[in-house]
Amino acid sequence: MVQVPAVPNIGTPAPLSTILRTGDRFAGVRLLGWQQLRPPRAAGRAVHELSGLAWSEDDAILYAVSDEGLLIRLRPVFSGDFLADVAWLGGAVLRDEAGAPLAGAATDSEGLAIRRGANGRAGDSELLVSFEKRPRICSYRPDGTLTGCTPPPGALATPSRYRGANRMLEALTVHPSLGPVTGPERSLEGEASSSIHLYAGEASWNFPAAFGRAGRLTGLATLPDGALLVLENRGLSLGRNFETAVHLLQPFENDWQVKTLLRTDEGELGTANFEGIASHRGRRFFLISDNNRIGQSLLLYLERLPATRSAPLHGPPG
Repeated sequence: MVQVPAVPNIGTPAPLSTILRTGDRFAGVRLLGWQQLRPPRAAGRAVHELSGLAWSEDDAILYAVSDEGLLIRLRPVFSGDFLADVAWLGGAVLRDEAGAPLAGAATDSEGLAIRRGANGRAGDSELLVSFEKRPRICSYRPDGTLTGCTPPPGALATPSRYRGANRMLEALTVHPSLGPVTGPERSLEGEASSSIHLYAGEASWNFPAAFGRAGRLTGLATLPDGALLVLENRGLSLGRNFETAVHLLQPFENDWQVKTLLRTDEGELGTANFEGIASHRGRRFFLISDNNRIGQSLLLYLERLPATRSAPLHGPPG
């Protein structure tokens, strides 16, 4: 008999808040659990700076990508409605056209999205990754094999338009009608610096950042009804303390409506550097934090509540 090795669990309950508990409501969400991740090495590398998330319903895998070009596989462990632990399924390095691991300026993978993750067929998912430093969107198999790259849409294809090499393609999702939706960490030169700007093909639109000029786009996710979740944060001190906002963009009469689901500066919900977001089964979603090599990697599980405040969105996606 072939013995299948046990899958290790790598989560422990995290001290995210001294006030809030699992099941509590905070702003426009309900807290369904948070775990501190202690992943082993993957492909001979330490796992740091997780900054993108994507959920495969068909395979029950939560994919994450690191700034250093690692693609890792996690399996959330639930107890009823709540996140109780996280199983480690392994990891792989992202590779270039020649099959070599990405290196140097070619790394800095930030955004992560998935195709064919919920088509009823296990094992056929395609992962899309967006990059800083050399802005591009590339597709990969789950083992890190490259299947193709494309330049980002419109003005995003011009590196000189960005506000710096570390301000490029920070977030990515795939929308059922718009296709890949992406955006820079900070607005491009010549655009309003206090707004979050999103791009899909030739279309672009924006809305006011919760944190004004200090706000930066860090994550995107698509909900089953075609709405978008937008993750924003701002740093309060170098590599240590951050504030986070999650926005909901809903289609409304051939336009969009933006609602702010939560702002961590409006109550005590930790100061982690949340940089990845993934939709999960209806109204629920995950957030993951970049540990900046000095902090914790946290996985937070949330449920969107029906009633939140709203504001107009500036510019339809076309």
